Amino acid sequence: MKHATRISVSGLVLLALLAAAVMPLYAQRVVLSEESYAKPPQEIMDVVLAPRHNNATLSNLSPDGVHYLITKRSGLTQISDMAKPFYNLGETEYDPKGNRSRRFTTTPTVGFELFNWKDQTTTVIEVPDDAKVSSASWSPDGSKLAFFAHFDDATHIYIANVSNGRSEKMTNTAVLATQITSFQWTSDSEKILTVLLPDNRGSEPGIEEGIAQMRVRMTRSGETPTRTYRFLLQTPHDEDLLEYYSTGQIALIDVDNGRVQKIGEPDLYRSINMAPKGDYFRVTTMLRPFSYIVPQNSFGTYERMWDINGNVVIDTLNYRALREGGGGGRGGGAQGNGDKRSLGWAFDGNGMTYLQQE
Repeated sequence: MKHATRISVSGLVLLALLAAAVMPLYAQRVVLSEESYAKPPQEIMDVVLAPRHNNATLSNLSPDGVHYLITKRSGLTQISDMAKPFYNLGETEYDPKGNRSRRFTTTPTVGFELFNWKDQTTTVIEVPDDAKVSSASWSPDGSKLAFFAHFDDATHIYIANVSNGRSEKMTNTAVLATQITSFQWTSDSEKILTVLLPDNRGSEPGIEEGIAQMRVRMTRSGETPTRTYRFLLQTPHDEDLLEYYSTGQIALIDVDNGRVQKIGEPDLYRSINMAPKGDYFRVTTMLRPFSYIVPQNSFGTYERMWDINGNVVIDTLNYRALREGGGGGRGGGAQGNGDKRSLGWAFDGNGMTYLQQE
């Protein structure tokens, strides 16, 4: 009886490494002597470049239970994308040209397909030729698919019709996808909440010519309970850049006609959570002062509840002071909720739920 032999990917890598180990010594010397990118042996190249990105898992089912979303990737991230200029501000990377998180710029996702499991058909979603895509989100009724299209200099939201795959651009003003990197549908599938670039934004803060920027190094006496970070804010200019690339305008956009309703004023929004009906919002802003000791996820935040017009309904849902480690001083934790935790919207949109210890 013949037996089939199965070799895992890790086993192939091991075999390729063994092949490289027995590579003739003179050939290794030739490769190392060249001042250029060196290619590994063909065995390793075959394993690394195998089109594993074409594998698909049927897991993202539409709300109506008919279509599965399949994400299409181009393979490995391109060196040209990794080489694009970026800022690392408080341990968070930004693409300044695209006004978005750098991970969107380096994503290899290039398209989407919809698989109808009932009739075994596949629909290709139209995406712009010169853009990468991400963050696909079903409308609650399952009839539409919204996604980010990342162009070289901007990010926009596109809406695709599930029945035929045709898509169209929904945003005229570019999305600010730095702090808040997703969008949200209303429960009736008619509107989308996002953060846009503010009007009259102006140009990126610069450094006055001939004026040296003071580089700040800070610590405290005694033991420091915080870990060591590589990319903390270091200058007043870093702080200005962080504020510039984090200040956005909350907007509720009508999917059918593109009408934009601005909610509140531009601010340093850290997160936004909309009630199912789109009439109330939990809005969290990032607070100054910033810090040269800890990354921005330890900066202070202030969470309020707003109505559709940007009026404050609950002034303090949650308040967290800047946390620089140690006790007292500028440290501190959540305040304003008492012992209420895990706040969330009720499914019918008529209130909130939370956990509270008796």
